[in-house]
Amino acid sequence: MRPIADDQRGKTTSGRSGSARNIGKSSVRNKLYMLANTPDEYRWVNPIEDANNWGRRLISVRIDPVADGWEPIPVEWVPATARRIAPDFPQFWSGMLCISKRAVAALARHLDGAGEFLPLLGLNGEYTAWHCLRTVDAIDERATNEKALVKKGISFHRPTLVPVLLTGRVPVDCNVFRVPQSFQKIFVRERFVEVYRSAELTGLDFLPVQ
Repeated sequence: MRPIADDQRGKTTSGRSGSARNIGKSSVRNKLYMLANTPDEYRWVNPIEDANNWGRRLISVRIDPVADGWEPIPVEWVPATARRIAPDFPQFWSGMLCISKRAVAALARHLDGAGEFLPLLGLNGEYTAWHCLRTVDAIDERATNEKALVKKGISFHRPTLVPVLLTGRVPVDCNVFRVPQSFQKIFVRERFVEVYRSAELTGLDFLPVQ
């Protein structure tokens, strides 16, 4: 392959300028994904089972903020998964993310302001919970319902169903958010994905949004 001469840099083979290519990059960075864990490959985390019934307390974490008055929840690795790799985002409780310290450091500018960090006890102090609070009403309900029907009546709340979003409703500076119809489905922009991959973090899948 011939090297590109200096006067040709910033141009595509079709003669378009570098600015057009930058528009393409911007479009890619605005792509949206729904988060999903990779449950069969990595460890899972659960609250410790004792008389305090920590699981019931976690069930109450849904839409509203809970940081005020939050009591750190003691957690442990699920024994059946203990021989697996400990990821940065282990499978945790519905509606929250369990995040390693190094993942928090890498993604802090995307997570801060979009949710609240909730302390956990255990796992050598290396993990915290994160509860998404930023909500964007962006679901295309008609298209999402049609998509569910095509998938033989699959429920909207099934973790693998990626709803159709009206992307124009998502502010350009919004990199992490949920939708009012579900506190369990969390969405991110390509910018989040780029940082995740650059930091070589583990435990998440990114399901493309239509």
